[in-house]
Amino acid sequence: EDINMYRRSATKRSGLNLKFYANQIKSQPRGDTIENIHKKWFGDYERLEYHHGFIQWLFPIDEQGVNYQAHPLQDDEAQKIKNDAVMHQRVFQSFLLMMDFYGIVYDPNTNTYSRAENYKKRYSNWMGGHNNLRVTRILKCLGFLGWDHLKKPLVMFLMNEILDKKLRGCSSSFTHFWVKTLPKEDANEILKAFRDGRKLKQIPSQKWKHSDACIENANAEESTGPVEMEQFPLTTDTSSTIDESIFDSKKKQL
Repeated sequence: EDINMYRRSATKRSGLNLKFYANQIKSQPRGDTIENIHKKWFGDYERLEYHHGFIQWLFPIDEQGVNYQAHPLQDDEAQKIKNDAVMHQRVFQSFLLMMDFYGIVYDPNTNTYSRAENYKKRYSNWMGGHNNLRVTRILKCLGFLGWDHLKKPLVMFLMNEILDKKLRGCSSSFTHFWVKTLPKEDANEILKAFRDGRKLKQIPSQKWKHSDACIENANAEESTGPVEMEQFPLTTDTSSTIDESIFDSKKKQL
C-alpha cells in the first residue's frame, strides 16, 4: 500500500518542473511563476536570502531537496526544457538572477565572470551555510539543462576569489562539491591549481547559439502568448542561446 501511495503521488507530481518553466504553475510554498520571479525578485536580496523554497524550482536536479513541494528533475523534463528556446532561456535568466544575488557579473560575449560593484556586501552575505549549497545545486542544474559551458569558468572564477581571500568560508564547498560538478579532467586541473595556490586565467570563448528553428519557435510563443503544454514546439537542438535584451532590462533595474 505504501508503494502504491508513493507511485500515485509521484504520478500526480510528475512534470511539475516542466509546467513551472512553461510559466503555468507557481513555485511552492509561497512562491510565484517563473516570469514573475524573474521580473519581481531580481535584486530583492532579502527575499532571495530568506525564502528557502524557490531555489529547488529555479534549479531542479535529479535529487530530492529539502523542499518536498518541489520535485526531482525527470529525464524527459530536462530534455524538453533544453529543446524549447523559451524555457531554456528562462533557465539562463534564473542563473543571472542568482549571479546578481551573489555579487557576480557574467559577460555573455566572452563567457567570463567578474565582481559586481557591490560584491563586498554580497560576498559578506554569502560566506558559508545554505548559500554554498545553492551554488552546488546551480552548477548541477546547469549541466542537466543545457548550460554546461557556464560551469567551468564560474568554478575557476570562484577559485580565484577564494585564493584572493575575497570569498571566505567556501574552500570546503569548493573542493568537495563545486569542482566535482565538472568533468574529471577539468576538476583535476582546477584542484591542482587550487592546492598549488595558483590562480587560473579565464579564457574568453564565443557565444553559444540555438538553431534558427529553435529561435523561431521562441518568437512564435512570445507573439501568441501562453499555450498548452502539449503544444510547445520542441526541436532537437540542445545548444545554448543568450537573449541580449535580458542584460539591458537588468541594468535598468539596478
